[in-house]
Amino acid sequence: PPSMPMHGYFQGKYNAEQKLLESYPDGHVILRPGFIYGRRNLGSVQLPLQLIGAPINIVGNHLGPISSLIQSVPFVGKE
Repeated sequence: PPSMPMHGYFQGKYNAEQKLLESYPDGHVILRPGFIYGRRNLGSVQLPLQLIGAPINIVGNHLGPISSLIQSVPFVGKE
């Protein structure tokens, strides 16, 4: 839902994959890069995206059974 944190980020990735599936129905490869790091300008403040990405990476990849459960969710999956 749009109220979900980072909805635009995940929706953008989903939209790109749907366009690829539509454009290449007979065969395709979709690469899913990990979290994009850098800085995001929020008005006059620069937010270092690793403040968001690092905790997501830990939860998604380094917490044993919890990470396995998260990785089994369609679209979220493994990086």
